[in-house]
Amino acid sequence: MKIGFLTSNHLPEARGGTEQVTAALEREFGARGVEVVVITSSDVPDSPIEHAVEQHEGVVVHRLYKRLDEWDNTGFVRPRLIGLVRELLERERPDVLHVHSTAALGTGCVAVARELGIPIVWTFHDLWTTCARYFRLPSPGVVCPSAADRLPCAECVDRELRVGRETVARAIAERDRRIAADLALAAVCTAPSHTAARLVRECTPYPGAIEVVPHGILRVPAPGDRVAARLAGEPLRVGTF
Repeated sequence: MKIGFLTSNHLPEARGGTEQVTAALEREFGARGVEVVVITSSDVPDSPIEHAVEQHEGVVVHRLYKRLDEWDNTGFVRPRLIGLVRELLERERPDVLHVHSTAALGTGCVAVARELGIPIVWTFHDLWTTCARYFRLPSPGVVCPSAADRLPCAECVDRELRVGRETVARAIAERDRRIAADLALAAVCTAPSHTAARLVRECTPYPGAIEVVPHGILRVPAPGDRVAARLAGEPLRVGTF
């Protein structure tokens, strides 16, 4: 079996949570004899390279670089990138396309998979489908809206773009429409927690079913790395970062 991963970035360039989880999935699939091929992008602006083929722990990673006019501030459809994704899907022919994020590649890529008859699984690692700034961390004085309300979003985004709230509101509405069209093509959607599933369902909004599949551990710890069991009566210590 061959699975295609569609991601916005990948190790080693980016080392965020989504990148760590997708790399762990690649290792697990490989251990089970499943081939994985990755189509991803980059945060490098206006690279002279169009398409680089990398290897990460035995997995082929196709990295597509964006031009200056292929970022969110210039629109959400990137025909050149969609064409490259089509070429790669036609060449690689995965049995399933697992979408982890299309934020960098733009909307419309999953439609190519549907046209080619490739089933789509979508995992909501974070909340970028609900938020034009990706993480629902608003500017000071702005409160993230509940459900599908976007009124505070226009003010929040325009504080950075400064192009006018009406212009931003129209762009957010277009973003919502295009993301909804992509999500409608998914055969299965998953989220790592009930909270993430609820926020995507209510705030994107997404009317379909979202199966909660909690993340496992990124790698199996060596026996000597495990903390000794807490003794009876010993105070509980909680660490966070």
